[in-house]
Amino acid sequence: MHLISPMRLARLRLLPLLIVLALFAGAACSEDEEGDSLKEDTAPTTGEERVSQEEVAKLKTVAAGKLTACTDTAAAPFGFEEGGTIDGIEPELVRALAGRFALNGELVATPAKDVLAALDSGKCDVAGVAVTDEVEKTHLVSEPYFVVYPSLLVRAADAERYKELAALKGRKVGVQTGSTSAAFLAKSGADATISELATPAELFSALEGNQIDAVVDDLPVNAYRASTSGGRTSVTTVFTDAEKKVYALAMARDRADLKKVIDDGLVQVKSDDTYPTVLRRFVGSFAAQALKDVGGP
Repeated sequence: MHLISPMRLARLRLLPLLIVLALFAGAACSEDEEGDSLKEDTAPTTGEERVSQEEVAKLKTVAAGKLTACTDTAAAPFGFEEGGTIDGIEPELVRALAGRFALNGELVATPAKDVLAALDSGKCDVAGVAVTDEVEKTHLVSEPYFVVYPSLLVRAADAERYKELAALKGRKVGVQTGSTSAAFLAKSGADATISELATPAELFSALEGNQIDAVVDDLPVNAYRASTSGGRTSVTTVFTDAEKKVYALAMARDRADLKKVIDDGLVQVKSDDTYPTVLRRFVGSFAAQALKDVGGP
């Protein structure tokens, strides 16, 4: 029979305690990486308590059992019609929000210039808008769902050549007439010839037809074109030093109850994989940054 020395016995008695401490430390690391402590640091918040099912049940909408949105369908990728269906970032977001509260999402095609009037007339519950001081004076707006900067789209073959405006000296750069991107390019001091065209479709056609060398337009517009062009075009620069545009859902001024529900739903879809999936579909590799820009993890 072998006797255990006092020193070895002490080490054996200490071993279970060390194992417990190691497991505890591992659990703490796991919480930092995946659990509540990380979520508290990164999850978006409206600063309010989560809405209750009772609040949702009492919510009055334009059509019972539906969340109705007036959507501009001439603004891909934010909103467009394809195969008789209204699609885009905003329609998919509205459907996701409606589903969170056991409602159906209803989309009503409405020109951008008419969406606020449609809200006021009771045609819809919400409408996607670029947030301005004027809009905030007359309507409630939700937490943001997209922050937009101008970007540079070029032919894929020129992606290494044209990574900044300075590289386009003496070249033709297209912008949409009257757009914020046109104003940005005019103020940038870029030594390029500016070609103004009426629509993004005309700009893309001119770019791929070698009539212009680059397009300056909102990032979602350019990113969506790049992802659907079959590799013919590429976004090389996002001008984050430019003035940004913030997109949100507008509501009638007296609908604080609806705003609370919408904001809570936005927190949820940004925090799980619902809205990130929508963003990946429409803006590809720019989805992660787009989510962070609006308070997502």
